[in-house]
Amino acid sequence: MQVQIDAVQGHYNGQLAQRRYGLRVLNRQAPRSMQAGGRTLPALADAAALAAAGEGWYFDAKERGGTLHVRTAVQAIGQPLALLLDFPVAAAAPDDAYPAVPVLGRELPADSLLAVNRPAEEPGDALENAFDDDPGTWFRSIRNQALLTGAHEWAVGFGERKLIDGIDIAPRNDKNWKHGQVRDYEVYLGDSNGEWGAPVARGQLQLKEGVQRIDFPAHSGPLLRFPVLSVQNPEGDGASSTDPMVTAAQGSARAFDALQPRDVGPIALSTFHILEHQEPERPARQQSLSVLPLPAALATQVHADQAFSGGQPLRMNGLLFRRGLGVAASSRLDLALQGRWQLLRADLGIDDACRSAGGLQFQIWGDGRLLYYSGLVKAPGVVKPELDIRGLSRLSLRTLGAQGSRPTQVCANWANAVLIGQEGDTASFVAP
Repeated sequence: MQVQIDAVQGHYNGQLAQRRYGLRVLNRQAPRSMQAGGRTLPALADAAALAAAGEGWYFDAKERGGTLHVRTAVQAIGQPLALLLDFPVAAAAPDDAYPAVPVLGRELPADSLLAVNRPAEEPGDALENAFDDDPGTWFRSIRNQALLTGAHEWAVGFGERKLIDGIDIAPRNDKNWKHGQVRDYEVYLGDSNGEWGAPVARGQLQLKEGVQRIDFPAHSGPLLRFPVLSVQNPEGDGASSTDPMVTAAQGSARAFDALQPRDVGPIALSTFHILEHQEPERPARQQSLSVLPLPAALATQVHADQAFSGGQPLRMNGLLFRRGLGVAASSRLDLALQGRWQLLRADLGIDDACRSAGGLQFQIWGDGRLLYYSGLVKAPGVVKPELDIRGLSRLSLRTLGAQGSRPTQVCANWANAVLIGQEGDTASFVAP
């Protein structure tokens, strides 16, 4: 091994005329010999000997798996220096053994979850205890029943949008596992806390020891809400059916008092894992919407790759768009999605052919829910939505609310409108 140090170039005030060089080399074996400027350097015993000597080297086999330290004699800075290190050639030593990469399951990591809303908790038994992988830690709602508040519920944030299709839930894991078990539940996924819409799943768990899984169609979102509407009877569902005091009070209809909170007892959970939907990776695919066949009934609302007014190529602010949909002032294009589409992208604006007529509004709906609203768009304004459409089976692209000097003549563009997914995903326009 050769090391070449050139002479110092340039000059500055206070520059030293001579200097000593030090070198450190990581290697598993000591060199057979060491030369500096044609001189053979002496081998020394340790660091103390090197510090006391005018020049030389020593090798420490324990430092970082093998380290060579070199010190040269003082020499003029205007002279170059050549170092020659004669290491023996040896077979490569085996690398350090590392454990295999752990197999990651579908559970969202506990350190990525944030309890956005939480029920009343027993001190020391916080909701986060159910997120970890330690069965010895539990989440327990407050056991004091002096103040009834109805259903227990919590909301959990993931930090980013995730495609979720299940929950693993388990009761306490001691001899009293029958007590505090969830019975009736609902599951919500949303994008904004407090705006949940309809539940993606609702159901009833069994009185059972160990983990139970709640499966539902995959839905995407950054937030999950889980209300517990009732708890299990530790004696079983039919335990009270033979009690004459109970049967005497039961009629054909269940008693109800709107002024009283729902009677939901305390719960205890050892596990609450949120499961991310996973599928094998396939090659990526982009689908331009303008090349999909258009039903004849949409001819009065949309033109493929042309402005709706004048039949000219799509242009906005003088820029030509070769792909896209030109639409009328009031239009609705519904798409049926099959597969695992991930994103919808488009450039939305008023075409140059009708820019003086006024402006309008764009909306994108997914499975009956408003996903995007542009507000009033006028030329030369262009908006560029990019929407997560995972888990959706239906999209609706709409224009409405035209305003201006000639609102009926306003025309708009869904330029560069594309779906991004994987091979095998399909989409088609639906006739109105």
